[in-house]
Amino acid sequence: DVVFAAGWPLTMVGLDVTMKTVMTADFLASLRASKIGQFIFDIVQFYLEFHRQSYPELGGIHTHDPSAIAYLINPGLFSTVAAPVRVATDGLLLGQTQPDWRQNWHTPNPWTTVSPANICVDVDSAGLRALYHQRITAGG
Repeated sequence: DVVFAAGWPLTMVGLDVTMKTVMTADFLASLRASKIGQFIFDIVQFYLEFHRQSYPELGGIHTHDPSAIAYLINPGLFSTVAAPVRVATDGLLLGQTQPDWRQNWHTPNPWTTVSPANICVDVDSAGLRALYHQRITAGG
């Protein structure tokens, strides 16, 4: 909550967006064309097996960290909305982020003092995978 309320420029790439892009086993195997890609293929096998057991219908892995990095490289792959965000610091919802999507208050409240964050709400998954593949396999 301190970070979101700090007032500096901030972009949030939440799990709702990072889970929209799936890297299949075949996609991961295609990375093996480079040394870095081979390394990533090797280390991601544990994660891939976890997803096979936990999400058998998924057919691959979610792209949490790669999505955040892709935003930095090409923000045009993402659709965003600006809204203030607070993070629950206690209780049942501890740690959950809550944007103020409406931003239509008549009296001050915990959201009215927070600068809007740039919140990713959608992603071009094919574009993200293409960017990832290009960057990982470039340079051999």
